[in-house]
Amino acid sequence: MGRIDDSTWIIYRGMGSPEPHETNGEPIPKKGTGGRCAHCGRPAWYRLNQAISSSFSTVKNGSRAWPFATNEVCEACLMACKSLRLRCALWFARESGVWHVPTRPWIVKDAAGKGRALPGTRVETLDSLLYPPPVPFVAGWPRMGIAKGGEQNIHRVYAPGRVMPQDPLVKIQSKHVAIYAQVATSRDRYPLQVDDVHDVIVDVEEWSVARDAAYVLLRELRGDGIGQQDCVSALLTMRAPPGASIGVMRQWRDMTRPIERHHTAIWWPLFVELLRMPELVKREKQDPKEGKRHATTDERTGPEEHREEHHQRSPSAVLPAARNKAADARRGSGVAQVQLRLF
Repeated sequence: MGRIDDSTWIIYRGMGSPEPHETNGEPIPKKGTGGRCAHCGRPAWYRLNQAISSSFSTVKNGSRAWPFATNEVCEACLMACKSLRLRCALWFARESGVWHVPTRPWIVKDAAGKGRALPGTRVETLDSLLYPPPVPFVAGWPRMGIAKGGEQNIHRVYAPGRVMPQDPLVKIQSKHVAIYAQVATSRDRYPLQVDDVHDVIVDVEEWSVARDAAYVLLRELRGDGIGQQDCVSALLTMRAPPGASIGVMRQWRDMTRPIERHHTAIWWPLFVELLRMPELVKREKQDPKEGKRHATTDERTGPEEHREEHHQRSPSAVLPAARNKAADARRGSGVAQVQLRLF
């Protein structure tokens, strides 16, 4: 691993070494004395309160954020805190540039305000992590910022040398990432900073094997008609999902053996989050009484987001009602039924 105090300078040079500025484009005046930077120890010409807000607090990594314990920061560490682009989307940085990797498809809204994903706008994020750039580089994943809409609005963030967007994004609820990130000195095993608390080591060989095994399992489950949320839960718990066929149950131990040891690792939920869900294969089920084929619930409800709701409903049991011959005769034929909600 490279020194942590080098990471902000790699990022800063990759950004083009811009003059420090606020998120609205206004320049930040120098108010420091030239003493040591609280983060990297280099000469600092800005005050620490110009880099972070008064509400900023560290959870676990205070000693990594400000190891020199001064009240000043240099221009590189200042921009590592100020740049919204570093808190909106997963990124890699080298001295030659900073680039972002999307983790979600691009969502557009129709006239009714309903969002839908544009086809072909979701890249294989894991491929980018498993084929990192040449060393040295820095990698960060602002997971909270992405969840709060940063990735979908990164085009609204001001960048030096570019025209100010009509509706600029000047604030986002996110964690600081770049200030904690470390320098990668190997492409085989490198640090990925996730928000401000997760220290994840990407072992490329191990993650590659896990990815292939996870996709084998997901394809089997989706081919078995299993919904997306149940698939995710199965990967996180290593338990066969409800509704799985006998064939899947028989193969479960063999399919999960290559990845079973990973599901308790700190990086496993993050890894699962980046997997690309295969298409659901629609199933049909046979009605034993009438001999007709009916679409499953997944088919009846249409789009995938509606299909997932089916798995969240309370299960119910169908019990035969007490026989009433007179009532049966009035109805013509058949047995009356009542539905009992289990919980």
